[in-house]
Amino acid sequence: MKHFFLLLIFSTSGSYAQVDPTAFRFGRASNAEEYCSGLYTGIQEVNAYISRIEELEFDLPTAARINELVDSCILAIQTCRTAISKNAPGEWPKHEFLIVVANAWLDKVENMFTHELRPLAEVLSKPEEQWNAAEIKLYDKWDLALDSFTDFDQGLKDFVRKFAKANNFDTPFLGDPLTQILDEKIHFEAATASFRQGNATSGEEYFSGLLSEIILVDVAYRTIEELDEADAPVEEIRAAIDKCLADIHASKLAIAAYDENKWPKQNTFNLISFAWLEGIAGMAENYAKPLAEAMSKPDDQWTDEEYSIYESWQSTYEVFLEVDAKWVAFQHEYAEANGFTLSNETIDVDALIEK
Repeated sequence: MKHFFLLLIFSTSGSYAQVDPTAFRFGRASNAEEYCSGLYTGIQEVNAYISRIEELEFDLPTAARINELVDSCILAIQTCRTAISKNAPGEWPKHEFLIVVANAWLDKVENMFTHELRPLAEVLSKPEEQWNAAEIKLYDKWDLALDSFTDFDQGLKDFVRKFAKANNFDTPFLGDPLTQILDEKIHFEAATASFRQGNATSGEEYFSGLLSEIILVDVAYRTIEELDEADAPVEEIRAAIDKCLADIHASKLAIAAYDENKWPKQNTFNLISFAWLEGIAGMAENYAKPLAEAMSKPDDQWTDEEYSIYESWQSTYEVFLEVDAKWVAFQHEYAEANGFTLSNETIDVDALIEK
Protein backbone atom coordinates (compact mmCIF):
# COMPACT_ATOMS: atom_id res chain seq x y z
CA MET A 1 0.00 0.00 0.00
CA LYS A 2 2.68 2.49 -0.91
CA HIS A 3 1.42 6.02 -1.42
CA PHE A 4 3.23 9.22 -2.31
CA PHE A 5 2.22 12.72 -1.31
CA LEU A 6 3.22 15.87 -3.19
CA LEU A 7 3.91 18.02 -0.16
CA LEU A 8 6.07 21.01 -1.05
CA ILE A 9 8.97 22.66 0.75
CA PHE A 10 8.95 26.41 1.19
CA SER A 11 11.95 28.53 2.05
CA THR A 12 11.78 31.55 3.37
CA SER A 13 9.40 26.16 24.88
CA GLY A 14 10.51 24.68 27.33
CA SER A 15 12.74 25.59 30.22
CA TYR A 16 16.43 26.04 29.54
CA ALA A 17 19.26 25.33 31.94
CA GLN A 18 21.56 28.16 32.95
CA VAL A 19 24.78 27.86 30.97
CA ASP A 20 28.06 29.74 30.98
CA PRO A 21 29.26 30.04 27.35
CA THR A 22 32.67 31.32 28.51
CA ALA A 23 33.31 27.99 30.27
CA PHE A 24 33.92 26.40 26.86
CA ARG A 25 36.70 28.86 26.05
CA PHE A 26 38.63 27.92 29.18
CA GLY A 27 38.09 24.16 28.85
CA ARG A 28 35.79 23.83 31.85
CA ALA A 29 32.37 23.17 30.30
CA SER A 30 30.55 21.09 32.92
CA ASN A 31 27.85 19.59 30.71
CA ALA A 32 26.98 19.03 27.05
CA GLU A 33 24.68 22.05 26.84
CA GLU A 34 27.28 24.40 28.26
CA TYR A 35 29.86 22.99 25.87
CA CYS A 36 27.58 23.33 22.84
CA SER A 37 26.49 26.85 23.74
CA GLY A 38 30.11 27.94 24.09
CA LEU A 39 31.17 26.23 20.88
CA TYR A 40 28.39 27.85 18.91
CA THR A 41 29.25 31.25 20.40
CA GLY A 42 32.78 30.80 19.03
CA ILE A 43 31.39 29.72 15.67
CA GLN A 44 29.17 32.80 15.50
CA GLU A 45 32.12 35.06 16.28
CA VAL A 46 33.85 33.65 13.21
CA ASN A 47 30.66 33.79 11.15
CA ALA A 48 30.32 37.50 11.91
CA TYR A 49 33.36 38.20 9.75
CA ILE A 50 31.64 36.69 6.71
CA SER A 51 28.67 38.99 7.26
CA ARG A 52 30.98 41.96 7.72
CA ILE A 53 32.79 41.27 4.44
CA GLU A 54 29.49 41.00 2.55
CA GLU A 55 28.44 44.38 3.98
CA LEU A 56 31.77 46.03 3.13
CA GLU A 57 31.71 44.95 -0.51
CA PHE A 58 29.36 47.82 -1.31
CA ASP A 59 31.54 50.40 0.47
CA LEU A 60 34.72 49.92 -1.64
CA PRO A 61 36.89 49.05 1.38
CA THR A 62 40.64 49.56 1.20
CA ALA A 63 42.87 46.55 0.67
CA ALA A 64 44.31 47.16 4.11
CA ARG A 65 40.83 46.93 5.65
CA ILE A 66 40.13 43.63 3.88
CA ASN A 67 43.44 42.16 5.03
CA GLU A 68 42.77 43.35 8.57
CA LEU A 69 39.43 41.52 8.58
CA VAL A 70 41.04 38.38 7.17
CA ASP A 71 43.67 38.44 9.94
CA SER A 72 41.03 39.04 12.62
CA CYS A 73 38.88 36.19 11.31
CA ILE A 74 41.82 33.77 11.30
CA LEU A 75 42.62 34.81 14.88
CA ALA A 76 39.01 34.08 15.89
CA ILE A 77 39.28 30.68 14.18
CA GLN A 78 42.47 29.87 16.10
CA THR A 79 40.82 30.94 19.37
CA CYS A 80 37.88 28.64 18.70
CA ARG A 81 40.17 25.73 17.77
CA THR A 82 42.16 26.23 20.98
CA ALA A 83 38.97 26.15 23.04
CA ILE A 84 37.89 22.95 21.30
CA SER A 85 41.24 21.34 22.16
CA LYS A 86 40.89 22.30 25.84
CA ASN A 87 37.67 20.32 26.24
CA ALA A 88 38.46 16.60 26.23
CA PRO A 89 36.62 14.72 23.45
CA GLY A 90 34.22 11.89 24.15
CA GLU A 91 32.66 13.21 27.36
CA TRP A 92 29.13 13.20 25.95
CA PRO A 93 27.23 11.32 23.21
CA LYS A 94 28.26 12.44 19.70
CA HIS A 95 30.89 14.77 21.23
CA GLU A 96 33.78 13.49 19.08
CA PHE A 97 31.70 13.80 15.90
CA LEU A 98 30.71 17.36 16.82
CA ILE A 99 34.41 18.24 17.17
CA VAL A 100 35.12 16.82 13.69
CA VAL A 101 32.23 18.76 12.12
CA ALA A 102 33.13 22.01 13.91
CA ASN A 103 36.80 21.79 12.94
CA ALA A 104 35.83 21.07 9.33
CA TRP A 105 33.61 24.18 9.39
CA LEU A 106 36.51 26.27 10.75
CA ASP A 107 38.85 24.85 8.10
CA LYS A 108 36.35 25.80 5.40
CA VAL A 109 36.15 29.42 6.57
CA GLU A 110 39.93 29.70 6.94
CA ASN A 111 40.48 28.39 3.42
CA MET A 112 37.88 30.79 2.03
CA PHE A 113 39.43 33.82 3.68
CA THR A 114 43.02 32.81 2.93
CA HIS A 115 42.72 31.53 -0.64
CA GLU A 116 39.64 33.29 -2.03
CA LEU A 117 39.19 36.54 -0.11
CA ARG A 118 42.74 37.77 0.54
CA PRO A 119 43.65 37.76 -3.19
CA LEU A 120 40.57 39.97 -3.69
CA ALA A 121 41.72 42.72 -1.32
CA GLU A 122 42.85 45.09 -4.06
CA VAL A 123 39.96 44.16 -6.34
CA LEU A 124 37.22 45.00 -3.83
CA SER A 125 38.66 48.46 -3.34
CA LYS A 126 37.69 49.36 -6.94
CA PRO A 127 34.26 49.78 -8.63
CA GLU A 128 33.18 46.64 -10.52
CA GLU A 129 33.31 48.39 -13.90
CA GLN A 130 37.07 48.75 -13.41
CA TRP A 131 37.69 45.05 -12.86
CA ASN A 132 39.53 43.15 -15.55
CA ALA A 133 38.79 39.58 -16.65
CA ALA A 134 41.24 38.04 -14.18
CA GLU A 135 39.76 40.03 -11.31
CA ILE A 136 36.23 39.03 -12.27
CA LYS A 137 37.39 35.41 -12.26
CA LEU A 138 38.84 35.90 -8.75
CA TYR A 139 35.54 37.31 -7.52
CA ASP A 140 33.56 34.47 -9.10
CA LYS A 141 35.76 32.03 -7.20
CA TRP A 142 34.94 33.82 -3.91
CA ASP A 143 31.24 33.92 -4.80
CA LEU A 144 31.25 30.19 -5.50
CA ALA A 145 32.98 29.54 -2.17
CA LEU A 146 30.24 31.50 -0.38
CA ASP A 147 27.54 29.46 -2.14
CA SER A 148 29.12 26.16 -1.12
CA PHE A 149 29.60 27.48 2.42
CA THR A 150 25.83 27.83 2.86
CA ASP A 151 25.41 24.03 2.70
CA PHE A 152 28.44 23.59 4.96
CA ASP A 153 26.93 25.96 7.53
CA GLN A 154 23.58 24.16 7.43
CA GLY A 155 25.39 20.86 7.98
CA LEU A 156 26.98 22.19 11.14
CA LYS A 157 23.62 23.43 12.45
CA ASP A 158 22.05 20.05 11.70
CA PHE A 159 24.75 18.23 13.65
CA VAL A 160 24.48 20.65 16.57
CA ARG A 161 20.78 19.75 16.72
CA LYS A 162 21.68 16.03 16.66
CA PHE A 163 24.19 16.58 19.47
CA ALA A 164 21.56 18.48 21.47
CA LYS A 165 18.98 15.74 20.90
CA ALA A 166 21.44 13.05 22.00
CA ASN A 167 22.14 15.03 25.19
CA ASN A 168 18.56 16.14 25.95
CA PHE A 169 18.71 19.92 25.64
CA ASP A 170 17.23 22.55 23.33
CA THR A 171 19.04 24.84 20.90
CA PRO A 172 17.42 28.29 21.03
CA PHE A 173 20.71 29.82 19.88
CA LEU A 174 20.22 28.28 16.42
CA GLY A 175 17.10 30.34 15.77
CA ASP A 176 13.53 29.06 15.56
CA PRO A 177 13.25 25.95 13.36
CA LEU A 178 9.91 27.24 12.06
CA THR A 179 11.82 29.84 10.04
CA GLN A 180 14.30 27.36 8.54
CA ILE A 181 14.22 25.43 5.26
CA LEU A 182 12.76 21.96 5.82
CA ASP A 183 14.42 19.09 3.98
CA GLU A 184 15.86 16.67 6.56
CA LYS A 185 14.06 14.67 9.24
CA ILE A 186 15.85 16.55 12.00
CA HIS A 187 14.50 19.83 10.53
CA PHE A 188 10.93 18.53 10.68
CA GLU A 189 11.43 17.23 14.22
CA ALA A 190 12.82 20.57 15.39
CA ALA A 191 10.03 22.51 13.67
CA THR A 192 7.39 20.22 15.18
CA ALA A 193 8.83 20.69 18.67
CA SER A 194 8.71 24.48 18.23
CA PHE A 195 5.19 24.36 16.76
CA ARG A 196 3.96 22.32 19.74
CA GLN A 197 5.34 24.97 22.07
CA GLY A 198 3.15 27.56 20.36
CA ASN A 199 6.02 29.42 18.70
CA ALA A 200 4.42 30.06 15.29
CA THR A 201 4.01 33.84 14.96
CA SER A 202 2.95 34.17 11.31
CA GLY A 203 0.91 32.32 8.72
CA GLU A 204 4.12 31.09 7.12
CA GLU A 205 5.54 29.76 10.39
CA TYR A 206 2.20 28.12 11.14
CA PHE A 207 2.40 26.36 7.78
CA SER A 208 5.93 25.21 8.58
CA GLY A 209 4.71 23.63 11.80
CA LEU A 210 1.62 22.11 10.24
CA LEU A 211 3.63 20.67 7.35
CA SER A 212 6.12 19.18 9.80
CA GLU A 213 3.33 17.53 11.79
CA ILE A 214 1.89 15.99 8.62
CA ILE A 215 5.30 14.83 7.36
CA LEU A 216 6.26 13.10 10.62
CA VAL A 217 2.89 11.33 10.88
CA ASP A 218 3.35 10.23 7.27
CA VAL A 219 6.82 8.90 8.16
CA ALA A 220 5.34 7.00 11.13
CA TYR A 221 2.63 5.48 8.94
CA ARG A 222 5.03 4.48 6.18
CA THR A 223 7.26 2.87 8.80
CA ILE A 224 4.40 0.44 9.46
CA GLU A 225 4.32 -0.37 5.73
CA GLU A 226 8.10 -0.90 5.68
CA LEU A 227 7.88 -3.30 8.63
CA ASP A 228 5.05 -5.14 6.89
CA GLU A 229 7.15 -5.63 3.76
CA ALA A 230 10.04 -6.91 5.88
CA ASP A 231 7.82 -9.32 7.89
CA ALA A 232 9.26 -7.69 11.00
CA PRO A 233 8.57 -9.10 14.49
CA VAL A 234 5.03 -8.37 15.64
CA GLU A 235 6.33 -6.41 18.65
CA GLU A 236 8.08 -3.94 16.31
CA ILE A 237 4.97 -3.57 14.18
CA ARG A 238 2.75 -2.92 17.20
CA ALA A 239 5.22 -0.39 18.57
CA ALA A 240 5.23 1.42 15.20
CA ILE A 241 1.41 1.51 15.15
CA ASP A 242 1.32 2.90 18.70
CA LYS A 243 3.88 5.56 17.77
CA CYS A 244 1.88 6.58 14.71
CA LEU A 245 -1.28 7.00 16.79
CA ALA A 246 0.61 8.88 19.51
CA ASP A 247 2.07 11.25 16.89
CA ILE A 248 -1.41 11.90 15.50
CA HIS A 249 -2.76 12.68 18.97
CA ALA A 250 0.11 15.10 19.65
CA SER A 251 -0.41 16.78 16.27
CA LYS A 252 -4.10 17.35 16.96
CA LEU A 253 -3.34 18.87 20.35
CA ALA A 254 -0.72 21.18 18.83
CA ILE A 255 -3.07 22.44 16.11
CA ALA A 256 -5.96 22.92 18.55
CA ALA A 257 -3.77 24.97 20.92
CA TYR A 258 -3.49 27.86 18.43
CA ASP A 259 -6.18 30.55 18.36
CA GLU A 260 -8.69 30.19 15.54
CA ASN A 261 -8.79 32.65 12.63
CA LYS A 262 -5.38 34.03 13.56
CA TRP A 263 -4.23 33.89 9.92
CA PRO A 264 -6.14 33.83 6.61
CA LYS A 265 -7.69 30.46 5.76
CA GLN A 266 -6.20 28.90 8.92
CA ASN A 267 -9.47 27.30 10.05
CA THR A 268 -10.10 25.68 6.68
CA PHE A 269 -6.56 24.34 6.59
CA ASN A 270 -7.02 22.99 10.12
CA LEU A 271 -10.19 21.14 9.10
CA ILE A 272 -8.45 19.56 6.11
CA SER A 273 -5.46 18.64 8.27
CA PHE A 274 -7.69 17.08 10.93
CA ALA A 275 -9.42 15.04 8.21
CA TRP A 276 -6.00 13.92 6.93
CA LEU A 277 -4.87 12.91 10.44
CA GLU A 278 -8.16 11.12 11.09
CA GLY A 279 -7.72 9.19 7.84
CA ILE A 280 -4.30 7.91 8.90
CA ALA A 281 -5.54 7.20 12.43
CA GLY A 282 -8.46 5.19 11.09
CA MET A 283 -6.24 3.02 8.92
CA ALA A 284 -3.77 2.46 11.76
CA GLU A 285 -6.46 1.67 14.32
CA ASN A 286 -8.97 -0.30 12.24
CA TYR A 287 -6.67 -2.20 9.89
CA ALA A 288 -3.01 -2.10 10.92
CA LYS A 289 -3.74 -3.08 14.53
CA PRO A 290 -5.85 -6.17 13.69
CA LEU A 291 -3.29 -7.18 11.05
CA ALA A 292 -0.17 -6.65 13.18
CA GLU A 293 0.45 -10.35 13.64
CA ALA A 294 -0.34 -11.13 10.00
CA MET A 295 2.09 -8.46 8.81
CA SER A 296 4.86 -10.25 10.69
CA LYS A 297 4.34 -13.30 8.46
CA PRO A 298 4.95 -13.90 4.72
CA ASP A 299 1.87 -13.11 2.59
CA ASP A 300 1.35 -16.75 1.63
CA GLN A 301 0.71 -17.58 5.29
CA TRP A 302 -2.19 -15.14 5.68
CA THR A 303 -5.70 -16.43 6.34
CA ASP A 304 -8.72 -15.56 4.20
CA GLU A 305 -10.00 -13.33 7.00
CA GLU A 306 -6.71 -11.44 7.13
CA TYR A 307 -6.79 -10.93 3.36
CA SER A 308 -10.34 -9.64 3.65
CA ILE A 309 -9.27 -7.04 6.24
CA TYR A 310 -6.36 -6.04 4.03
CA GLU A 311 -8.66 -5.55 1.02
CA SER A 312 -10.89 -3.30 3.14
CA TRP A 313 -7.76 -1.37 4.13
CA GLN A 314 -6.92 -0.82 0.45
CA SER A 315 -10.45 0.43 -0.25
CA THR A 316 -10.21 2.84 2.68
CA TYR A 317 -6.84 4.01 1.43
CA GLU A 318 -8.35 4.87 -1.97
CA VAL A 319 -10.85 7.11 -0.22
CA PHE A 320 -8.05 8.64 1.88
CA LEU A 321 -6.20 9.65 -1.29
CA GLU A 322 -8.96 12.18 -1.98
CA VAL A 323 -8.30 13.80 1.40
CA ASP A 324 -4.58 13.79 0.71
CA ALA A 325 -5.10 15.45 -2.67
CA LYS A 326 -7.25 18.11 -1.01
CA TRP A 327 -4.47 18.87 1.51
CA VAL A 328 -1.88 19.13 -1.25
CA ALA A 329 -4.06 21.48 -3.29
CA PHE A 330 -5.07 23.71 -0.40
CA GLN A 331 -1.52 24.41 0.74
CA HIS A 332 -1.09 26.63 -2.32
CA GLU A 333 -4.28 28.53 -1.55
CA TYR A 334 -3.18 29.00 2.06
CA ALA A 335 0.30 30.17 1.02
CA GLU A 336 -1.11 32.74 -1.41
CA ALA A 337 -3.51 34.08 1.24
CA ASN A 338 -0.62 34.49 3.70
CA GLY A 339 1.84 36.10 1.32
CA PHE A 340 4.47 33.40 0.80
CA THR A 341 5.29 30.97 -1.98
CA LEU A 342 6.01 27.27 -2.17
CA SER A 343 8.94 25.84 -4.08
CA ASN A 344 8.58 23.18 -6.74
CA GLU A 345 10.71 20.66 -4.83
CA THR A 346 8.86 17.62 -3.49
CA ILE A 347 9.68 16.10 -0.14
CA ASP A 348 10.88 12.51 -0.40
CA VAL A 349 9.11 11.11 2.66
CA ASP A 350 10.48 7.61 2.10
CA ALA A 351 14.03 9.00 2.45
CA LEU A 352 13.12 10.23 5.95
CA ILE A 353 12.26 6.74 7.20
CA GLU A 354 14.91 5.21 9.46
CA LYS A 355 15.96 1.95 7.89
